[in-house]
Amino acid sequence: MHLSVTQLEDPVSDLITSIIRDWTGKLVGAVVGLALAAGVTIPADLSAQATAAISGVMLVAVQLVYYVAVRAAEQRWPAAGRLLGAASAPGYGLNVPIHTRLVIDHEKTGAEVAAFYQQLQNQLLTVQRQAQQQARGGSR
Repeated sequence: MHLSVTQLEDPVSDLITSIIRDWTGKLVGAVVGLALAAGVTIPADLSAQATAAISGVMLVAVQLVYYVAVRAAEQRWPAAGRLLGAASAPGYGLNVPIHTRLVIDHEKTGAEVAAFYQQLQNQLLTVQRQAQQQARGGSR
């Protein structure tokens, strides 16, 4: 009997999505922060270190405000996620659909196929329970 299931999750796409969204927020925030900083006059009597510190704080603050604003908007309007370079947040394996490849020999009986589908359903329920336990903070 040759019935097999291969479950494939895609952690690479989650990683790529998270990197894109993280760096898009940083880059857009940096550009906006630099544009805003260009219009700010820093007193000449401040040291170069103080000037650099003020500029750095402004840059990070603008990046943070941009990222948080887009994430908040994304909760109400999911398409706003595109402002972070990817339409949706990564699932990190909890909400990612599991792709299943099914190989069945042609000579299998209906009872064997039905038993296999029951086994598959049980495996998927186990995976769902494990994901729910991970989401709650650990296994029991």
